[in-house]
Amino acid sequence: MLYVSLKYIRAFYFYFYLFIYFLASHHSFLVALGPSNHPPSPISQLTSQCLKMHKDAWLPRSAFSLTGLSLFFSLVPPGQNMEVTVPTTLNVLNGSDARLACTFNSCYTVNHKQFSLNWTYQECSNCSEEMFLQFRMKIINLKLERFRDRVEFSGNPSKYDVSVTLKNVQLEDEGLYNCYIMNPPDRHRGHGKIYLQVLMEGERQSPLSGIPRWL
Repeated sequence: MLYVSLKYIRAFYFYFYLFIYFLASHHSFLVALGPSNHPPSPISQLTSQCLKMHKDAWLPRSAFSLTGLSLFFSLVPPGQNMEVTVPTTLNVLNGSDARLACTFNSCYTVNHKQFSLNWTYQECSNCSEEMFLQFRMKIINLKLERFRDRVEFSGNPSKYDVSVTLKNVQLEDEGLYNCYIMNPPDRHRGHGKIYLQVLMEGERQSPLSGIPRWL
């Protein structure tokens, strides 16, 4: 009897996720009724990915333990690592603006009261990190002496984008830029690292230009 009840509970959660997926991709359903050139929205793609990750966790299993702890964890979907996407190397002309792109995937919407973001700078891989921008319910520009007013937040956390723009790039800006993200209830911290290389006017990218000069 207990087995039958748990089987229906698992089935309920699976169809609940299916219902949420349908709501997030309702425009795709409308596309099926008529011609359209609009691609699937990022939200529906993300929901589809999350549904795929959690689908197996909700399917009924042939056997399980009846202990209290195993019963609890059998009803909780497994944790997934957050995926952060950044360019590994960014070559920028001296005096121009550089957009340090950083996006992430999460199965949870961004709650600004819990979401946190840190951007740090390193002159070299073994150098200490200097924090220059944070998100704690709002964007906090720490205005380091080296950057002053040249850093601008150009992302949108609600759209899983936490990019920043560095204006009027100088040779001294070359180095490593780290993007750290926490989006509870995700338990894992996301991390992306970008190597910014500053080129002089007329300088062409060589096959070795992707290698930091301080290595």
